[in-house]
Amino acid sequence: MEHVFCRIMISAPECTVKIESDTERKAAEAAEAILRLSKGRTQEVTIEIECLDGPAGNRILKYLSDLADELEGV
Repeated sequence: MEHVFCRIMISAPECTVKIESDTERKAAEAAEAILRLSKGRTQEVTIEIECLDGPAGNRILKYLSDLADELEGV
């Protein structure tokens, strides 16, 4: 990958995953897939985002936070 637009680190009790993507959408979709693996245990997960575009990083964080809350209630 030539250009890393966004890096996301997801840490859960069972694993830590580093996602690097060249677009906001790809980063969010990959992080969502990983977060879904912790369904029902999302309060144990931490998410760190480094993004070249601050508003995009904030959107991803908001999206993943909302998803974590939804998955926790399931």
